[in-house]
Amino acid sequence: MTLLKINNIHKTYIDGTNTLEVLDDVSMSMNSKEIVLIMGPSGSGKTTLLNIISMIEKVTNGNLEIDGEIINHKKIAIIDKIRSEILGVLFESKNLLTEFTVLENLIIPYKLNNIIDHHDPMKLLDDFELLDKASYYPHQLSAGESQRISLLRAIINKPKLIVADEPTANLDEKNLYRIIDFIKKIKVNYGSSFILATHDERLCDVADRILYLDNGKLLERKNK
Repeated sequence: MTLLKINNIHKTYIDGTNTLEVLDDVSMSMNSKEIVLIMGPSGSGKTTLLNIISMIEKVTNGNLEIDGEIINHKKIAIIDKIRSEILGVLFESKNLLTEFTVLENLIIPYKLNNIIDHHDPMKLLDDFELLDKASYYPHQLSAGESQRISLLRAIINKPKLIVADEPTANLDEKNLYRIIDFIKKIKVNYGSSFILATHDERLCDVADRILYLDNGKLLERKNK
């Protein structure tokens, strides 16, 4: 089943008298239970593309379709429903709320959105060997623990698609491979799809497809 379609998207920004085209006629699609990497140099528009998929930013031209719904930012109720039930988002930083414990951070997304069919947070923590961190606050976690718990927070509402910006940023070798195993396990156990923006070539091994973004153009790259 096609989960995501991006059709001929353009994204431009106005800077004074200049027009900057970040995305130039970008198209792609992805299916359920698929992991897609978006690679490319810094400033190539990877984060902009993820922000459009996450419905944080609007396209200039073209259209975005998620789970069969063509996105119209005027339809606030539909946007909210997709954000709470279809999408899980992992930003590069600041994914956890510092004033709440790990367990509270996992509970808030489904309580806030009144999601009935969600994962049991304690079971998730147990499954991923993080149960002893349930009462910790984010400042008490290592970088690797924080990133893994952020991933659990992103999947707590059982999303079909997880969008992640640089999920392995600032992780050492050991924690990087833990995150890779984590992503594989989430895909296999929960049927989630991932679209990951990254500079990290080591993530290529987990990808079903690799796309390369540069000069506003998105091209498919063969997985090594």
